[in-house]
Amino acid sequence: MGPTSPSGRDNGHYFYRAADIYAVDGHPAAERPIHGLVVAAGQWPMALPADVRAREVTGPGVWHAALGPGDRSGFRDDTFANLVHDDHLYIGSVAEARSAVDRA
Repeated sequence: MGPTSPSGRDNGHYFYRAADIYAVDGHPAAERPIHGLVVAAGQWPMALPADVRAREVTGPGVWHAALGPGDRSGFRDDTFANLVHDDHLYIGSVAEARSAVDRA
């Protein structure tokens, strides 16, 4: 896929600003989305300052529920995103991060 997805959204992978996480220390996100280490992979973006944190974070719905309290700005927990990311976590940036790279 190129710089945009078939739906026209920016493709964070294309700009090296996104990661798909299928397992954390051998614990698959699909089979064990509420394992402590898999949940921790979602909690660390919540702890980062807004100017450096991931701008789009998605994963299985049960994983979102297990994250606990914190700043969830940038987290996408809706039916479509959860379905597309039911077997992995997606942590990435959106268009504004790409634009900063383009300006450099």
